[in-house]
Amino acid sequence: MTEAEQKYADINNSEFLTGTHTDLYGDIMMCVMLDLLNENGQSYFTHWIDAARSVGQQHDISWLEENVPSIALIMKMENG
Repeated sequence: MTEAEQKYADINNSEFLTGTHTDLYGDIMMCVMLDLLNENGQSYFTHWIDAARSVGQQHDISWLEENVPSIALIMKMENG
């Protein structure tokens, strides 16, 4: 299997759900997805922060720190 075929197989096997594509390939995929969704960086961030706030309201800060530290940080920044 060529490298390109493997990348395609990775996408079809939902490998992005594992969070392992944090390299240039992941960055390119994000740009493609933003383009397909017809969104810019600000609207993407707005959707993300709304979802993060929703998760933050469902869990206490210790759970957030252990499982989603980025959301814990946002909650701390917003709540002082």
